Amino acid sequence: MTALSAWAAFSAGAAEIEGIAAEDKDGLSRVYVLLSGEVRYRTLSLDNPPRFVVDLLNTVNKAPRLSLNSRHVLRVRHAIRDRVNYRLVFDLKQVGFYSHRFERKAGTVSLLIEIKDNRPGESGAMVRTLRDAVVIIDPGHGGRDTGAVGKTGAYEKNIVLAVARRMYSLLNHQAGITAYLTRGKDEYVGLRKRIQFARGRRADVFVSVHADALKQSYVHGASVYTLSESGASSEAARWLAEVNNAQAFVSGDSIRGKEEDVATILVDLSQTVTRQHSKYLADALIDALDGRIRLRTEKIESAGFVVLKSLDIPSVLIELGYMSHPGEEKK
Repeated sequence: MTALSAWAAFSAGAAEIEGIAAEDKDGLSRVYVLLSGEVRYRTLSLDNPPRFVVDLLNTVNKAPRLSLNSRHVLRVRHAIRDRVNYRLVFDLKQVGFYSHRFERKAGTVSLLIEIKDNRPGESGAMVRTLRDAVVIIDPGHGGRDTGAVGKTGAYEKNIVLAVARRMYSLLNHQAGITAYLTRGKDEYVGLRKRIQFARGRRADVFVSVHADALKQSYVHGASVYTLSESGASSEAARWLAEVNNAQAFVSGDSIRGKEEDVATILVDLSQTVTRQHSKYLADALIDALDGRIRLRTEKIESAGFVVLKSLDIPSVLIELGYMSHPGEEKK
């Protein structure tokens, strides 16, 4: 992901998008987003494929037919985000340099975006050095492993796959995110292979999707898990037993030939950072889910699930609810 992502410091009042226009002049494409007033906004640039994204805070679209084609812009896509914000995605014909500012003319307010070619040796308003954030979605179980079985005979493996596919579709429509599924069909995938799959794609986040079941049919609600202390300790020991494993995630510093206590410190440091980021992710997920679906607990749970044992990728496991609860199974 290539990004300069910062909120511009303008007034936070509500605004309407009244239209969009473009002109090509002197090698530049000037895109005018016509607004009813100035608002806070955020920009994001991406290289693969080239896109320029504008998030307008507290803004609605008064002119739903937004279309655009210019020297640099192939088309514009748009959507509501978080119910009150509006996102514009400009699909570009090639990577360019960008500038943006508000402009007032004849009583109108426009967010002016200027796009020019990326020429060697020029310095641009944005430096493109990052990539899309990579999210691995892991639907649990599959194939011969059915997972939990509901009161009506529904299999967990099928339900979590359906949810994971929906997550995959939603995330891949978000600028700056590339999502992958550890399995896209009803097949068995080993737990360690799921971790290897994520590492092979340089994952930034790993989210495993499950549904629970108990004998007590009254228990219900979703929960979010991170790796437990005991699970973390056992995994660190396993990796330290194989020096090559430890080298795989201690970036830029080989531990071959180092004393055992030094190797232990390096592995522990890497794991500590990853576990902390896993907790940040779990907190964010709980905040997002709270009020939208029923939670069994608002606290982060911990367990020694194998799929959470990646020492270099922030990982969480979501239990969507209980297959043993008739109402949740139906949902």
